[in-house]
Amino acid sequence: MKSVGVYVSVSTKTGTRKLTNSSSSFANIAARQGWNITQEYVDHESAKTGDSRRVQALLADASRRPG
Repeated sequence: MKSVGVYVSVSTKTGTRKLTNSSSSFANIAARQGWNITQEYVDHESAKTGDSRRVQALLADASRRPG
């Protein structure tokens, strides 16, 4: 089973994006693909430029993945 991480950005403009809906959608997709979600990266700040802490954490973790 492949281990994966998922990134979720919560809208800071409207606050209307439902984190629980995004998380369950990812869980459904992962289950259909036979993937195990090992980490969720949840961002409450803008990731528009890619410099948010959660984006950086995701990239750092992905670079350490086993070959």
